[in-house]
Amino acid sequence: MLSDQKLQERPEIPAALPSPLSSTRRLLLETATVFILGIFLTGYFTYPFLFQMNTHLVELGDSKFSTYVHSWVAHALLTQPRQLWNMNMFYPVKSTLACSENWFGDQLLFLPAFVVTRNPLLAHNLVIAGSFVLSLITMYLLIRILTGHLLAAALAGFIYAFAFPRLAILDHMQLLNLEWTPAVVLFLFLFLKSRRTRALAGLVIFLVLQILCSLYLGYLSILTAGCYFVGILIAWPRAITRQAIYKLALAGVVSGVLLLPVVLPYLRMEKAGTIDPAELFEMSIEASANPLSSYLEVAGFPNSIYTNLLKRFDSHQYGWEKRLFMGFIPMGLSLLGVFRLKSVADSDNEEQTIERALIFGSVLLIVSSYVLSLGPYLHIHDRVTHIGLPFLVLRNVIPGMGAFRVPARFGLAMIAGVAVLAGTGFRVIAEYCKRLPRANNGVKMLVFIALLIGISVEFNVAPYHFARVMDPAHVAPEYKWLAVQPAGSVTLELPTKEYLDPYQQAEYVFASVYHWQPLVNGYTSHPPAGYQKRFVQAANMPSPESIRAFQELGVRYAVVHRDKLSPQREDLWNKTWAGLSLVHAFGTTAIYRFEQVNSAAQRGNGSSLPHTRAAKVSMR
Repeated sequence: MLSDQKLQERPEIPAALPSPLSSTRRLLLETATVFILGIFLTGYFTYPFLFQMNTHLVELGDSKFSTYVHSWVAHALLTQPRQLWNMNMFYPVKSTLACSENWFGDQLLFLPAFVVTRNPLLAHNLVIAGSFVLSLITMYLLIRILTGHLLAAALAGFIYAFAFPRLAILDHMQLLNLEWTPAVVLFLFLFLKSRRTRALAGLVIFLVLQILCSLYLGYLSILTAGCYFVGILIAWPRAITRQAIYKLALAGVVSGVLLLPVVLPYLRMEKAGTIDPAELFEMSIEASANPLSSYLEVAGFPNSIYTNLLKRFDSHQYGWEKRLFMGFIPMGLSLLGVFRLKSVADSDNEEQTIERALIFGSVLLIVSSYVLSLGPYLHIHDRVTHIGLPFLVLRNVIPGMGAFRVPARFGLAMIAGVAVLAGTGFRVIAEYCKRLPRANNGVKMLVFIALLIGISVEFNVAPYHFARVMDPAHVAPEYKWLAVQPAGSVTLELPTKEYLDPYQQAEYVFASVYHWQPLVNGYTSHPPAGYQKRFVQAANMPSPESIRAFQELGVRYAVVHRDKLSPQREDLWNKTWAGLSLVHAFGTTAIYRFEQVNSAAQRGNGSSLPHTRAAKVSMR
């Protein structure tokens, strides 16, 4: 048997993967293992989400709306691709998909699930669950491939996927899908290392895919890639050749060309005055992170171990957008990771050079995302000062940056930097463990497990409360009735308020996934210019003026939920009104038909309508 001294003198098995064939097989096996672990971890951190995916949503506003948008995109792609941008809401306005995010990238998961199950809830929730699993995988592969360190990669992937700021925004699905950003960074490094065209193609594919998931996330992804590019420039300057820069510029042009058909409808909508820059700027001031309290905020989650300790840091302005707590253990590991620069500072070894670039890029990403999250003006405990910040300049310089309503969301980009540095910090601990008397891999594994448990306790806020909503097996009879009416039967759902009530309108547009008739109703942060009068007319129904207005608009049916009417308004609906007749009653819901009028206004509106094909994709 070998002595302890000889055992210590034996060279360590290299962390980097050996031969191409064996490394590929090993990497595939590891990825499959990470995938399975990701499912279990997602189930644990989001409990009972995975058990209610086909009947429940995380909340009743944004979640209903995002289910509706995803369903419309899938429905249009399968039945009427030319009408993709003409969602059935806000009749008779065209290009209404441009009133919100389109989330085309999510169709990679949503569309197959929708085709197989015909359940929009299950498909939508699969996108959410998939964001956690895929985030774990892509961050794991980024660190594993570039550094070869398995446990550091696992820890980084764990933090990136299940960080508290991500678990705190289950109701903001559009902010969860940052799973492709680590792949963008990975292919950036692989291209600069190999100069291979396929690596550059991977960079373009994953960048475009990430931007298609959300324009918000596209900015975060570009910021992340830019920071790591600068990290490479600092630590690995010989990788940045003139030819490499030309090819990266070409990749940027190709990405822009591929995204142009998606961007143009938004530009047209902005030109039409739908987006008010002054209103967005005012909101961006209020929805900016506070320098300290936002990064210590866990408001709204009573199951967090820090709820009582950190409640003094709760924000009273857009607090749900400012829950950016990164965890004390991950932040401590990140600080420790910076000290690894001392170990790899003067090395010419390519692997350590890449690690240096990752450290520099992560530090830059943490600092830049933190500063940008503070918004245009510095906040002190929710009080706005007159001290201007970089966001104020960039919003006027970078195209589209002015539409960034919530600067605090830049804090989500920090998660990637913290995750990478935390993995590096674990390597520092692992190397220290080797120096301990009788050190072995068991000590390192115990430390790894202890860190996972500690971070899990910091991040975990389960169980969540999910709301039961109308699923394909329990569609309300009024919507089944609408589904069999002639396509293009324009519908108005009542009651409404004189303004766009998010929860009320989200319920109406969500219900339309079961009939796809054109809707006067609609829900978005950017309603079409001049559409406010429609809400006022709808709120005044059944006044003669409102009835006449909707007749001239070409509306065919009014679905009236009488149980939601005020007593005064219900008395009005008990009367007989010219131009309006009761055709069906389903419990407390009544359906009225507008008598059609032959007017120039009706013909004019009808000629510009987005024609929809109702109920061609059955969900029952």
